[in-house]
Amino acid sequence: MHSQQITWNPQAGWTPLKVEPEKVSLVFYFGTRQMLACGKRYHELREMFPAAHILGCSTGGQINNSDISDDEIVAAAISFDATRLQLVRQDISDAQESRNCGETIGRALRREDLAGNGGGGRVPGRIHAWRIGHRCIE
Repeated sequence: MHSQQITWNPQAGWTPLKVEPEKVSLVFYFGTRQMLACGKRYHELREMFPAAHILGCSTGGQINNSDISDDEIVAAAISFDATRLQLVRQDISDAQESRNCGETIGRALRREDLAGNGGGGRVPGRIHAWRIGHRCIE
């Protein structure tokens, strides 16, 4: 596994990449609701990492090395040598549906080629995400 942390802020944009973007298979990114809401940062990451699964989440403060910041987006671009990932999405409209949502995601990930399912899957990979919209900082 190889990873690189990258950041975005309104003054400088995204930090330069040191990884080969086409080899990145997973990107996690975190920022304030206002920075993420319009989807522009997601689309920039999608353009930077066209083959990657990209998952973001709003936070109250992002950890950047040993600092905590609330005026930037922090992302981890991750590449794996031999790991297969499976992304599953399930929309949910209220908390009462969360159990059914979890069961649906669990069934979708019950595959022999994914580790942790009792099958002989050699390599792990289970991820899920929900998207919530708010106003965005350009």
